[in-house]
Amino acid sequence: MAFVSKYFTKDDTYIAKGITLYVFDETKTTAFVKDCLLPFRRAYITDEKLDKIEVKKQNSRTDIIKRRLPDPGDVMSGDFGEILTFYMATELWSPEVNYTPMKWRFKDDPKKASPKTDVILFQFINDVEHPDANDKLITYEAKAHATAVTGKYKMHKQKKAITYKDGKDVCSFVDAIFDADKDRASRVGESIIYLKNHAENNDDDELMNVLLRFENGYSNSYKAEYNAVAIIESTDLANQIARMPADLLTTFPDITLYCMPIKDLQNVYERVYSQLETT
Repeated sequence: MAFVSKYFTKDDTYIAKGITLYVFDETKTTAFVKDCLLPFRRAYITDEKLDKIEVKKQNSRTDIIKRRLPDPGDVMSGDFGEILTFYMATELWSPEVNYTPMKWRFKDDPKKASPKTDVILFQFINDVEHPDANDKLITYEAKAHATAVTGKYKMHKQKKAITYKDGKDVCSFVDAIFDADKDRASRVGESIIYLKNHAENNDDDELMNVLLRFENGYSNSYKAEYNAVAIIESTDLANQIARMPADLLTTFPDITLYCMPIKDLQNVYERVYSQLETT
């Protein structure tokens, strides 16, 4: 069931530039916030675990949830963008996936961002015990900028691959694409190690078996897809489009780029988080 994606409409205005827009229906902001509450809280703790802790530990439900949520600021903005991306991916962009770990449940410190790849999803054609060459590993790098993006680049070595030199204005699309490329180059492997450690520490055999299948890519090949997502304040969209290097996506042709412009983005995500404790 589409809880989140139904509030976004695909817009091909910038498809020639390689950007697929999903425009938010700002007239339904209140309904969107309401529909986000349970899915977003469940990204941090399941209903079953929440109920179990509440009974066993005699803690208030509100306190159990609150201790898992980020403070207002960059981490909250980042978590919102990542979790929104997770639901857009599983509901709309990659609905074929059938194993979808929620990494925000694994955070040791809610004041810090979830480490490694933002969203990592898996598809099995058969099942984990019967690998298929068409099984997929799919990643999404999410960059959330809730206010107009400011600042200038001091290019690290990798960004010299495109015609976007030192002193240029920061661009959400550049950041998203380059970090998606990091996923491809190294961070997927690091993410699998991170998730294996979690699986071992929590006796999660199901997750471990999934990871072992995709860790053994040489003996059991699979397909991989890499995506970048910019979640931005809608009033800054024109500026971000103007800043995008013309050769960004030709330099990285195998990375798909999405953009979700949302009016008054900071207020929207703060409204969501301010009510999660009540779920």
